[in-house]
This record gives sequence, C-alpha cells and structure tokens, in this order.
Amino acid sequence: MLFFNKSRSSQKKLHKEAAHWLRLGYKVKAYRCDIMATGELENLGRALAELDETLRSKEKEEEVTRSISRLEKILRKCGGCFYPHSHWAENVEMFLVATILAIGIRTYFIQPFKIPTNSMYPTYNGMTYQLYGVENSEPEEPPGMANRVFRKLVLGSSYKEIVAPVDGELRIPLPTFLSNSEAMAHNSNFSYQMVSGRKWFVFPTPRKEFSFYIGNQPVTVRVPPEFVFDRVVQDLFAKSFKHPVTDPNLGRVLNTGLHFKKGERVLSFEILTGDALFVDRFSYHFFPPKIGDPFVFRTDNIDDISESNRGKYYIKRLVGKGGDTLSIKNSVLHRNGKPIEGADAFEKNAARDGEYEGYSNRWRLDTGLEDTIPAHHYYAMGDNSDHSSDSRAWGYVPKREVVGKALFIYYPFTRRFGPAR
Repeated sequence: MLFFNKSRSSQKKLHKEAAHWLRLGYKVKAYRCDIMATGELENLGRALAELDETLRSKEKEEEVTRSISRLEKILRKCGGCFYPHSHWAENVEMFLVATILAIGIRTYFIQPFKIPTNSMYPTYNGMTYQLYGVENSEPEEPPGMANRVFRKLVLGSSYKEIVAPVDGELRIPLPTFLSNSEAMAHNSNFSYQMVSGRKWFVFPTPRKEFSFYIGNQPVTVRVPPEFVFDRVVQDLFAKSFKHPVTDPNLGRVLNTGLHFKKGERVLSFEILTGDALFVDRFSYHFFPPKIGDPFVFRTDNIDDISESNRGKYYIKRLVGKGGDTLSIKNSVLHRNGKPIEGADAFEKNAARDGEYEGYSNRWRLDTGLEDTIPAHHYYAMGDNSDHSSDSRAWGYVPKREVVGKALFIYYPFTRRFGPAR
C-alpha cells in the first residue's frame, strides 16, 4: 500500500512537471514564432504535440520523461530569454505587469490621496501636532524611542525638537516684507527658507526651515511645506512674546524673555500625518456627484486660483451645482434660499456642533452677498470654513476637473479609519 501511494505521488509530480513544460513551450511559440526559423518552429510544434498526446494517452512514466527531455532540448536552442530561464527577464516581466495593473487601477478605479491641509477638519485631518512641555502647564515628557517608532507606524507621526546649544534667551526672527502680496505669499508670521529634504531617507522633497536664536546662536527646525508651524510657536510661547525689536545683526526679532541653559529642550512636538484615503474614480462616470459629496478635483483650469496652487489635487465638499445660488446667513450655508442639506457636516456647521464652527462670510459669500454658479461647474467648500481657501476665494470647479469621490480612510489608524463621510 505504501508503494502504491509513493507511485501515485511520483506520477502526479511528473504530470505536474510535464504540464509546466507544455505551458513554457506554448509561451515560447506564441512570443517567438515570428523570429524563429521555420525548422525550429516545426520541431517545437511536434515536440509539444508529442508531449500533449503522451499525457492524454496516459503513457508510462518513461515515455513522459522522454517527451519532456526532447522538448527541453528544443527549448534550449530556441527558447530565447524564456529558456534557459533568465531570472532578470522573469522579474522584469512580473514588475511590468504589476506596474501596468497598478496604473490601470489608479487611473480608472481607485486612487490613493493624502490630505495635507486642515480645510476639511474635523471631518478629515490634514497635518496636526502634539505638543510636549507647553508653557504654563504641567510639562509632558516626549515619547521614548520605542514609543516614537510605534506612533510613527500607527499615526504617521514625526518627532521634532530643538535643544539649546548655549545659555541664552529665545529670540524669534520676523520676516520683513516689501508689500502685502509678499506677506501673503510668505504665508507665515515667522521667518523661514525653503530647503531640500528627504522623504523616507531617499526621495527628495521640499521643506520649510525655521530659524530661532538662543542668544545669538542659531538653531533650526524643518517641517513639511503644508504644515502650519506658526500654531506650534504660538501655543508654546505666545504668552511670553514681547514687542518686536530690530537687532543690528539679526534684523527684526521677537524677544520672548524665556531663558534656556545649554542642553535644555527649547521646544518638542510631533507632526501627525494627514488622513490618507482612497478616491473612487469610477462612479462619477455613470452617476453625477451629489450635493454633500466629499469630492476630489484638479486645480489646473480653475480661473482665479493662484499659479502656485495649479496642478494640485484638492478635496472639498460639493455644496452647489450649475444654476444654484448660495449665501451664508448666521453661519448657516443656504442653497437656493434654504439651509443646505445632504451631509452631516452641513447640519453640524449650522448648529456649531463641537469643532464645527459654522460657515464664515468671506470673499464671494461675504455678508449680504449671493453667488450663482454657472452651468457645467461645481461649488467647493471646506468644512473648516474659517481656514479653507475654496470656491468663495477662487471660483467654480469645471465638471471636467472632477476626479472622484472620497471613499475610505485607510491611514492613520485612528477613530476616523473607515468609510469617508
């Protein structure tokens, strides 16, 4: 009985091997038939037919082995990169197939998207922060190395700190602007310069580098361009700010009156990554967007958007379609004369529920103004109305620029993980 089982197992293994050689032979024939000599192609065809017939007629193992051997000799001569096996060729082929498949899925079905700003907060998070050692409060110790690694994996956090290089007072440089437009372009109350950094220690990426002084000794911290570092500084040191002064060596600086000894932490905080979500690029080809949808769109052809923001992808909430008239009254967004409906965020903003602060009258929807949307366009607004640059500022989104609907938040692993709202 044991001999019978071994025989059956050996036969099954041989037939599996023969099937593999058949697949390989037919692959070579299909891929190389136009460059093979006529004799080679005929020999390959006969060897394939012989092995196929041997398997079908259930010949003895010796016959199957001989058929495999004859096919293998032919493939050695005409197999090209398929046989003898070229691992490079196989790996490149697999990589190309996987790449084409991924591009196809991303282009036509599901696209990952990262939220950099907080214009949709608290529905979706852009980059936020966790402070350690806030002034005039019970100091909280920064996480240890093991905890930082855990928080990096789960929350996408990045720990930042500045340590005093010498004894001295904390002094914060202030920018000097020549015009209001330069001040708006700078987008910060504190001085910084753009520098080149690395993402995942490999990929080049821009960074904002903020400088401070301990006495006259400079110290720096680098953050992503979208991160609002001003709020960290204000939360930590605002109660200590003095009047700006002009230093002959440093220019305009803000003295804080806070003195640090060499080796003391001046500031420490974590940057928590923005929500990463999947965008459904498929449904809008068959069904038009609905009022209240969190939708993603391109900014290339929005008339009044700044040049620096063209070529980007934005996520906002769809609040109006062509022909609709919008207005804001007492923090409530009105569509065609009635309080807007279609999303929980509308109701929460109207009630100023929790961190939803209501819609603010600005730009095209300033107090007493109405805005009528032209045909074939949409109106986009952020849930965090006070901190959202949206259609109130730069106008309408053409239908052709719509990419898709927010579908699922897949990272970080917080209470927002799950279907997008």
